[in-house]
Amino acid sequence: MVSNQIRRRMILLNAFPISAFRANRLVVEFRRITLQELRNLSNDNEIINYIRHPATVNIISQALGRQLEPNSGIYSYSQGDIVVIVVLNQSQRGQEVQQVQPEDLLLYQLTVHELV
Repeated sequence: MVSNQIRRRMILLNAFPISAFRANRLVVEFRRITLQELRNLSNDNEIINYIRHPATVNIISQALGRQLEPNSGIYSYSQGDIVVIVVLNQSQRGQEVQQVQPEDLLLYQLTVHELV
């Protein structure tokens, strides 16, 4: 049986990179999601991780059942990307958090509308 679902890119980011969006005008909706919703979004989609923090990447890997690697690359938006921002619920300025629990994460799915 062949699936009719189009494979999309699910992008994991640690912040909202305004420079990744080249449109002159856009509207971005942020919707808070759970780890379960993240798992559902990942179904059969390519996952590209741009989160460099190892403890956060480890939690996300466990939740998705896929081994992701920390990555400090630069993201550039492509129409159709499923964009998810993953942040710590209590940011720790100037120090690297070594241990993270699932309840320490806030996840936001972005819906991007380019305006003409």
